[in-house]
Amino acid sequence: MAVVICVLAFSASTLVLAQQSTAVQDAAKKVVEAKKELVKAETALKASVAKLRVEFQKGEDWTKVQADLKEAQQDLEAARKAVAESLQAKPEYQKAVADKKKADAEKDALRMSDAAPEKMLDAATKALAATAAVTKMEIDALEADPKGSEAKKKVAEGMAALAELQKAFDESVKTNPELETQRAAVETAKQAVVQAVKDLAEARKQASSSSR
Repeated sequence: MAVVICVLAFSASTLVLAQQSTAVQDAAKKVVEAKKELVKAETALKASVAKLRVEFQKGEDWTKVQADLKEAQQDLEAARKAVAESLQAKPEYQKAVADKKKADAEKDALRMSDAAPEKMLDAATKALAATAAVTKMEIDALEADPKGSEAKKKVAEGMAALAELQKAFDESVKTNPELETQRAAVETAKQAVVQAVKDLAEARKQASSSSR
């Protein structure tokens, strides 16, 4: 009789553990399914926003700003080339470029020879200073050039205008009634994931308690 009772008790315990294991597996599957639904909802929302962005960027305001910016960038590039050609004829610029090349070569030579850290640092500092000197001369020359400074100003204005239009689009998306249903679907899916994760944690907790 005692043996029968033990067998029945063991069988009951095994059945409970099996049920708990199944509950954990089911809960884990629900987490995976909930996450898939969230990804699906988010993907649909992103696709709708992308479609609206394409339409927005076809608008007159965006296309005009883009065209003006492109023209200003081309003007700036042309001004840079003209200024660079002018600079290359100046002895002080030629010397600055030569000093930069020499400093870079010395830095590279020291690096290849495994020189002491302090020598490497000194060489790197000199190379950096030489590069900065050349860059400053190029920037100053471009600023002093009427066409260059005007083109640079227009590029900055174009970038700012583009940023403002992008900001306006982002704000319009937040209040677009066409996206409300999809936003709601995303929020519902997020809540479903949170609940599924909680249910999984509870199932694991119960399974752990039953196995003791």
